[in-house]
Amino acid sequence: MLNLYVSGERKDEIYNTSVYFDSVYSNTWFEDEFAQRMILDIEKSQTMKNVFINEIVGVYGPRELCGGVKTVLLMKNMPSNLYNLSTCGDNMVPYIKKVTDKIDITCTIHHVMNFGDNFKVRIINYDEPIIIENDMDTLSYHIATLICKYFNERDGVIY
Repeated sequence: MLNLYVSGERKDEIYNTSVYFDSVYSNTWFEDEFAQRMILDIEKSQTMKNVFINEIVGVYGPRELCGGVKTVLLMKNMPSNLYNLSTCGDNMVPYIKKVTDKIDITCTIHHVMNFGDNFKVRIINYDEPIIIENDMDTLSYHIATLICKYFNERDGVIY
């Protein structure tokens, strides 16, 4: 399941997942069928060992992958870290779901991401974490509320 910590500043968060990925990835990550399918779908590129081939861009390496692909590869291969899910666009949601269907992963999020109709997430900001399933309106409400609360507390706004 995907556990979300909404907004806020966490010292253990890997905020810039792209830079972190560039320093820790392994070429073996690209041998995986899941990684190759994701790279073909998102990057429109074929995987050849540890390089990628795109009709427009040509040949490029792992450091040039988009931030969302890098984040999901980190989640899959190093799931114990706290990654910033806001480095992913909504196009990464199917891959995030596939990874978090198999294992529990906790990520931070700083925006409302569209998880579509079929999802289950746990928001862990509250004293009692809440699980939201298949209800984007409720998820959006909680994410927006927590983001506003964070900025109001940070900026000293009192209502």
